[in-house]
Amino acid sequence: MAISGKVYDLTAYLSQHPTRPDVIVPWCGKEATVAYNTKNRDKNRSRPHSSYASNLLQQYHIGVFQDD
Repeated sequence: MAISGKVYDLTAYLSQHPTRPDVIVPWCGKEATVAYNTKNRDKNRSRPHSSYASNLLQQYHIGVFQDD
């Protein structure tokens, strides 16, 4: 999953995510910055992930996104 120009392998995290894995799986292999920043909710109810989540995300960083 690509978020803000970085690529993350969240495979090992899927079972630990507070919601069901099918919330994350559709974004795997895709650019997911907007979904991550809004938790993919209605624009009137969106909210970003916590700073804890952003720090945790760094453990899964595997590269930099390059658009062809």
